[in-house]
Amino acid sequence: MTATPVPRRRLTELEHDAAWHAIEGIDWEAGPDPDTVLDAVLRALDIDPPA
Repeated sequence: MTATPVPRRRLTELEHDAAWHAIEGIDWEAGPDPDTVLDAVLRALDIDPPA
């Protein structure tokens, strides 16, 4: 089964700010993995990852 593509949309300014601050707040000295960065952004945008 393949996923149905979701139409693209532009982030709002508030969503962009939330994502930016989530990335900015990461402890880069600890060398976060990509999953940590993605999870922080998704949480900031109130988006659930696929199950």
